[in-house]
Amino acid sequence: MTISDSRLCSKLAGQSRIRFSGWADIRREIPAEAGVYTIWRGRSFLYVGVAGTGKKHRGLRERLKQHHDGKRGMDKFSIYVFDRFVLPELTKQQIRLAARGELALDEVTASFVQEKLTFSYLVCSAVAALRMETAIKQGKWDFGIPLLNAAKISEETEATA
Repeated sequence: MTISDSRLCSKLAGQSRIRFSGWADIRREIPAEAGVYTIWRGRSFLYVGVAGTGKKHRGLRERLKQHHDGKRGMDKFSIYVFDRFVLPELTKQQIRLAARGELALDEVTASFVQEKLTFSYLVCSAVAALRMETAIKQGKWDFGIPLLNAAKISEETEATA
């Protein structure tokens, strides 16, 4: 990680956390530009992501909106949240309702995100965002590795460790 990237990571770490529950009030304030963001559950660091780095995601506002909406078919983050946090807490009744198509699990996932998670973001170039994301996934910042999308250690790296 370059000195410049290290400064950006420090700046990201100092950003205020914003509740997903307040999306309607703050969505217009979220830039439609490239950047990097983190997602938290209380003090637990869950996820790091980038936006505006390709054709699929136009910027931070659109990417964070996808996470807010909890649609598992459109968003890996929502799959991770469902698998790790929502599924283990489903009651037998909720499972029966979902099996009959009477409970939309995407809505349950969205409710979890909106009620329990916060995010912070930093506008930066797509190149810097990608470098920061990689470094953060490897734990090269003060908050350790993200619970949901840490960098995978290759077998080659494990063999030399």
